Amino acid sequence: MEGVFSKLLALSCGLFWACSVVLFKSIQPEIPPKYINFFKNTLAFSLFLFIFVCLQKNLEFDLSNFSTWKIFISGLVGIALADFLFLRSLEWIGAARLAVVDCLYSPTLIFLGVFFFQETLSWVQFLAVLTIFSAVIISSVDTYYQKKTMKIKVSGYFIGAFAVVLMALSIGFIKDEISDFDFVQLILIRTFGGFLGSLLMMQTKKDWLNYVRLFKHPQVSRLMVASYFAGFLGMYLWVLGFRFEAMSITAILNQTATVFTVLMAVVFLKEKVSFVQVCTIILALIGVILLILNPGS
Repeated sequence: MEGVFSKLLALSCGLFWACSVVLFKSIQPEIPPKYINFFKNTLAFSLFLFIFVCLQKNLEFDLSNFSTWKIFISGLVGIALADFLFLRSLEWIGAARLAVVDCLYSPTLIFLGVFFFQETLSWVQFLAVLTIFSAVIISSVDTYYQKKTMKIKVSGYFIGAFAVVLMALSIGFIKDEISDFDFVQLILIRTFGGFLGSLLMMQTKKDWLNYVRLFKHPQVSRLMVASYFAGFLGMYLWVLGFRFEAMSITAILNQTATVFTVLMAVVFLKEKVSFVQVCTIILALIGVILLILNPGS
């Protein structure tokens, strides 16, 4: 029963992440990525801090503990910077195309294991990585030839890819801490890093005036729901999934976000997906499945 529950956690994480991506896209470009990210991270940190206080836990920020700094830096890079770039890419290329780019997450973790954790890369994994990279390249080339008739910036692919790589690196960076560190404190420290990083991006008086106006924006309810799904619920389910289920199983269930995102982008955002784009989505998913089913050693 516990195995079924853990798999549902991972699957739910993919679903809620996809919902948040589609909701974020629906409020762009009216609300810029910088303000979306700060709102999301502020809400997430506040909610996790509230839970921390309710549980009456002792807040121990041991600054001499390298693991504490690793978790903080992971949040700074993976939540503040990477999420901002992800949202910018979402604005420029759309949810369906970004879903293809998001598949780079798994091969990045593979390469991280090969170069830093002495893991080996099998020929099946190499073929899977090549498949995913091919899908992203074909998708970006197809977009390049359509950009005259569609409001799409091809550079969004590069920004999105960089964002996904940063997300993966920020997770690989705290691989040991995810299993060893106190669950609630780990999330709190990481979301604090994300909050502080996005706070530093709010540099001018104009930024703060625009941010305050968000609370009177007609789309603020969507922003709140999307931020709750991505910043709080998504992260909570993600960490729980990795705690109670094998990383390979959790990863493939999380990657279902690609399918959910594409379907919702077409249905709710009315994004146009060409035959080539459909093929690249299928190609990328095949690559991800090959990676997960052949974890190597």
